Amino acid sequence: MRAGRALAVVIEVALVFATGLVINAASEHLPSWLGDPWLVWPVLVALLAFTIGFTLWIGSSPSSEPGSRVWNVPGANPNFTGRYQDLANLAKLLRSRSRVAVHAVRGMGGVGKTQLVLEFCHRHHKKYDVVWWVAAENPTLVPDQLRALGRALQVDLPQDAGEAVRVLLSHPLSSSRWLLVFDNAESAADLNPFLPSGAGQVLITTRRAGFDAVGGVLDLDTMSRRESVALLARRAPKLGARADELAELLGDLPLGLEQAAAYLTQSAMRPDEYLHLLRTSPDSLADKGEDAHRRSPDRSLRTLWDLSLSRLDEHHPEAARLLATCAYLAPDAIPLDLFTPTREATALSHQVGVLVDHSLVKRDDDHIVAHRLVQLAVRGHTDTENAPTSADALTDAVNVLRYGVPAEVFKNPAVWPRCRQLLPHVLAVAVHEDRLHELAPDTLAWLLDRAGAFLRETGLPNQARPLLERALRIVEVACGPEHPILAGYLNSLAMLLKDLDSLDAARSLLERAVRIDEAAYGPDHPAVTIRLNNLAMVARDRGTRPVPLPAGTRPGRRRGELRARPPCRRTQLEQPRRGAARTWARPDRPNS
Repeated sequence: MRAGRALAVVIEVALVFATGLVINAASEHLPSWLGDPWLVWPVLVALLAFTIGFTLWIGSSPSSEPGSRVWNVPGANPNFTGRYQDLANLAKLLRSRSRVAVHAVRGMGGVGKTQLVLEFCHRHHKKYDVVWWVAAENPTLVPDQLRALGRALQVDLPQDAGEAVRVLLSHPLSSSRWLLVFDNAESAADLNPFLPSGAGQVLITTRRAGFDAVGGVLDLDTMSRRESVALLARRAPKLGARADELAELLGDLPLGLEQAAAYLTQSAMRPDEYLHLLRTSPDSLADKGEDAHRRSPDRSLRTLWDLSLSRLDEHHPEAARLLATCAYLAPDAIPLDLFTPTREATALSHQVGVLVDHSLVKRDDDHIVAHRLVQLAVRGHTDTENAPTSADALTDAVNVLRYGVPAEVFKNPAVWPRCRQLLPHVLAVAVHEDRLHELAPDTLAWLLDRAGAFLRETGLPNQARPLLERALRIVEVACGPEHPILAGYLNSLAMLLKDLDSLDAARSLLERAVRIDEAAYGPDHPAVTIRLNNLAMVARDRGTRPVPLPAGTRPGRRRGELRARPPCRRTQLEQPRRGAARTWARPDRPNS
């Protein structure tokens, strides 16, 4: 192809000069301006420059057919969208070395590493005489694929596979215009024996760290929102303006976008119905739809990470449990200090390193982030053989939050940044309220109460109300309507209702709290004083005096005498704090 373009350029130059000679020879028969050499020759040279440039551009533009002499690359993805900067960065990396340029594209599963390199190969195939694709996830199968390359190059190879590879790698591969792709490699050390010498180029796709030892690394992130919306517009046009909403729920992960678009097309489901399912029960959609341009094991979110997660279960069980815990938190920054009460610092750093190595989380200084679709896959993987149980993971999640969420929220702005940081994680575990009623109702109720208190303190009472109502309902179901622990939750909700001017409802809750506390502790207990003081403030706001409680509801008691608390239904769980006795937390604050 290169020789053909050179011949075309020579012919064009010859034609231009021949035209100039003809014009000179016949100048007396032509218009006067054509007889002026100072005018004609600049025009001809400009025409020559244009035709040469056009020829070279046509020769270098991508086409649908590979121009390489030896080629086994899978077909291009017709739905490939965007990634212009990543393609440019990849081309720049490969131009950065004169000898063998070995570079890796690294990223989490489903982020589009293979699709990016496929697109690069198809766009730049005319630059190479040899482009060969090797599936590298299993190193034992690499030699046979390289032997196939040798046969395509008509290299005489010995029968022994190992010796054949050595002979092939010492072969100059006909020229410097070759590109080898090792797709989905697991280990730089395992791949290193198969890297050739010479002046060609090698591309590697991987989820793993460590490939900077053999060359440059391009870290591939999720798509930009504009690219995500463009892909959905092409694949599922009926989404319309809701494409942005779907992209947000899927975290802009290319596999998730392709799978969602495929399922919408296959099922003819309405976009609003699909979005509702994705919000309320995302786990049920993990195996719905497939990306047909991927290999069978990686076509859906349900199976994409199975191999990585199984290896984690077998070789790094503590890291697997840490990841399972994170799967029940929010897809936001997770502070690493949440885990320090139950994990030694060095061990925690090692476990996080394992997860980063497998591209299952990202670490940024003192926090980690797990993509929402990785979380979905991990939740689906729990309870399988050797994997952490979902019960343990969910219990761990609420317990680390019980340690990390500040208890003293009322009029304590110093802790509000911490509350704001952990609020998304509290809301994330609260999604699993039905399961936590059996596993950790006390901890969930306390977390919801503290989240509601924070929202109330920061001027968001309407957002706080449903959380405090849920906390109260959980305690009533778990302990019964007269348990002493209930009084603190009644008090929290009552004071919020006071802020919202629902004074009658606030009064009713506080009167109930007074009766419960007096029955448990007697009329002189500080808790009773708190409730009566709050009841007086509600009465003041209503413009009335506090109404005395009915006779017989405030039993007499000697000062300091306590009745035994009635039993509260709950299960035996791990301690939220190491060495601490397990008790129901009381959210008692004077005005909270």
